Amino acid sequence: MMKLCVPVIAAHFDSIDSIQPNFYASTDLANLATLLTDSRLGGVMEDSKLLAVATWFEARRTAPEEVEEEGKKGGKTFVDVFIDLVAAIDLGKITSDQFVDICTSKCWMHVPEECRYGLTISTSMNATSTTSHAT
Repeated sequence: MMKLCVPVIAAHFDSIDSIQPNFYASTDLANLATLLTDSRLGGVMEDSKLLAVATWFEARRTAPEEVEEEGKKGGKTFVDVFIDLVAAIDLGKITSDQFVDICTSKCWMHVPEECRYGLTISTSMNATSTTSHAT
């Protein structure tokens, strides 16, 4: 079903949670992963995708055991689930200003601390690497 909805979701990606308030709360891990890796999201900015992952965690914060259970089906921990979702995002296309905006958003605070820390380190290393290659 999600695959059929991708064009509509892509067209309204940044406002999907206001159009469909329960979108993230009712989207399971497999469907979110399918959505993030769908080639029809080509016009969606990478920072919007990362914010969508954070928003999904925020929507699921009242039921972290469900996220853990969904991940366990594939032998994954909560952190592994986060890593898999973020792997679908080209972090190199997110500017430092966009990343700061995401990291200071309300929904980002609901991403598990070990996920936030790991992503921040990874992204800052990527930015350093990109900067050193540019000079």
